[in-house]
Amino acid sequence: MNIDISQFKEKIADLMSEWIVPGISIGIIDAYGNSQTISLGKRDIENNKDFSEDTVVPIGCCTKAFTSLAFGILADKKLISLDDPIKNYLNDFLLSSRLLTENVTITDILCMRTGLHMDEIIYKNSSYSCNDVLDKLKFLNPHTGFREYFVYDVFLYNFLKMIIINVVNVSWEDFILNEITNPLGIKNIQFASDYINNNNYAKGYFQKNESLLENEKTYNIGSMMPSAGINISINEILKWMEFLLCGGRCNNVQLITNASLNNILRPYAFSKAKPAYSELFYQSYALGWFNEPYKGNNLFYHEGNIRGYSCLVSILPDAKIGISVFINKDKCPLTRVILYYLMDNIFVSEQTDWSKRFKREAIIKRSWLSNCINHIDALEKVPNVNEEHFSNKVYGVLKIFRSEQSDLFIKVLNTEYSFYSILDEWYVFHNNHDFLLFRYKTVGTAIYVKFAIYSEEIEFIKI
Repeated sequence: MNIDISQFKEKIADLMSEWIVPGISIGIIDAYGNSQTISLGKRDIENNKDFSEDTVVPIGCCTKAFTSLAFGILADKKLISLDDPIKNYLNDFLLSSRLLTENVTITDILCMRTGLHMDEIIYKNSSYSCNDVLDKLKFLNPHTGFREYFVYDVFLYNFLKMIIINVVNVSWEDFILNEITNPLGIKNIQFASDYINNNNYAKGYFQKNESLLENEKTYNIGSMMPSAGINISINEILKWMEFLLCGGRCNNVQLITNASLNNILRPYAFSKAKPAYSELFYQSYALGWFNEPYKGNNLFYHEGNIRGYSCLVSILPDAKIGISVFINKDKCPLTRVILYYLMDNIFVSEQTDWSKRFKREAIIKRSWLSNCINHIDALEKVPNVNEEHFSNKVYGVLKIFRSEQSDLFIKVLNTEYSFYSILDEWYVFHNNHDFLLFRYKTVGTAIYVKFAIYSEEIEFIKI
């Protein structure tokens, strides 16, 4: 390995300060088992507990790579075919059209080319069970044509959990343990429901103005375990990356054939968006991995952003190196900053100041706030309603109401948002984590809602 990450300790500490990050752990390993780690900062600010290589964090959507590997193993055992329609395994599988219901395959879900997307607010704030979520998918209309583009969605992976149960009669969690993590010698791993029981877990934080606040609200991960259910430490994720770099071989045992692993780590569906920067190539999605070459060097990675945490796991096939970065702060681009910084050093290329770029991006993304009407002036233009109820088949009931102090609120998916301002025709509401926007489609009959400034409009009908 032609890099010594200990020499970057001061640089990483400076970046942590710049991004107001409480704690971080970084791991790097090659195909020969040579590994290095760095951990800095606190996993628990209040109790002054250090972040270490054994600190457990929820890796969120990095979990998808474990699920795709599970299906590669099932395919090797001839228990399934990745090209089989989901309908072959789940009789009551039902989506919004006959075309999708009869033709969506395991591969289509793993590489996210169904065209379907459900807003992640469902798992952030709702109490829906897995079956509740799956039942609502039949009301979703596609964003793009079937197999036309990659469209990110975390919910369809839940069907895969049900397939594992039907095919091998064990839970998704037990299959991951028995067929993957136990053979790899990974011990310090928990699933979402067990996370708080670990005595070396990192508390999650989010930034408000220039201060860090502890996140006290957890996600309903139980409804989406195959997408985001794993909690693990850097020391353990090193074993996972080494296994992938060694072609699916561990302790002289081939857990998955090289052919099946290569099938997982290849592009299937391309993003509709063009590359944001010249250093990046067109983004595509493999089976549970993003593929986005960086400065001509092939790169597979996934990010995981559970509220209060930002994680990244990556594989660099050309260099036969894996890099992971775990941070206990909400929606923090520092994971990508450090990945690209280390890649520039590994491939001896000119350093690009990604921290400066992502800071500029963050400013631009929040620039819409400066276009909002002054809060005091906006208060004079709020809707003249005391209480209204609207409904959507996927997202449930939305309630607009006033408090005893006559302040205006919205409640949807068990979460309240208070009135913030007005942006053009949109009424803007917020809480500590998120913004919600709504506008009337036809006064008294329907509204359009956006769960983030750049998200799609969702229609709610008055009830």
